[in-house]
Amino acid sequence: MADNARSSDKGTSPQSEDAYESGPNVTHSSIPFTVVQFRSPHNDSSEHRDPIPQLPSRNFQFSLWHDLKECDVHGSQLKAPRIRRGPAEKDKAFYLMTDEKNSRIHHDIHGRHKDTHRDNLESWEVAQLASFPSQDLHHGYQKSNLSRILGRLKQVTYLNLRDNALVDLSSFTFPCCEYLNLNNNFLTSFKKLPKISRVKYLTMLDNDITNFNGLSDLRSTPLEELFLLGNPVAFQIGYRQRVFAILPGLKFLDGVAKQDEDSKPPPPDEKPSSCVVS
Repeated sequence: MADNARSSDKGTSPQSEDAYESGPNVTHSSIPFTVVQFRSPHNDSSEHRDPIPQLPSRNFQFSLWHDLKECDVHGSQLKAPRIRRGPAEKDKAFYLMTDEKNSRIHHDIHGRHKDTHRDNLESWEVAQLASFPSQDLHHGYQKSNLSRILGRLKQVTYLNLRDNALVDLSSFTFPCCEYLNLNNNFLTSFKKLPKISRVKYLTMLDNDITNFNGLSDLRSTPLEELFLLGNPVAFQIGYRQRVFAILPGLKFLDGVAKQDEDSKPPPPDEKPSSCVVS
């Protein structure tokens, strides 16, 4: 104990030479000992420091790619564009915003020509891959803008719309779509699906589908894989048999290949049980 006390008085670490002595009465310690110098915030002279300069990119934080003065990027080249709207101040100063070289950021196109310029650069009509996940569509502008874009996707083969709180897509048509991801939305029925005559892969995990109404509309499609786990309908007795009975051409359900048992007739519908409370 005395040796340990003297060691502490000298400011040495328990991992000093004395700590590694061998013997039956010596206790070894492997805990590291570190001295950290504490600076009081009252002695901080940060108020005398120069302010942190703003990044040059700050002027572009609310700009859309088709707003930029010099831009040749098309929507079909973007992997996962975000649908967002800047503050009102951005719209007011649209034609006045400049970069660090005092050059104007945005183009000088006005009126309908501005919308035409936007549509030409977006070029969603020729996009074969479109991904709009997790858009947080709480603002009316964002919802209407997504609808505008979806209405133009006439050649898309791969479409990702997961995590968007979507409730109804029945008004849209994707004639070339082969892969459609609708996971984590609020769809309550297969009748809310868009028209997808060429779909081969459809995933609808974690929606709110409660029955099989409308599933037969997919019978005329070349659908091979379907994912429905996380929907109330997936908890019904005979769930797999019912799906394969409606879609005999389906090969995989929830990632599992069609089994011999899946070809058996589904069990009869159960009448909901009830009780009388007097």
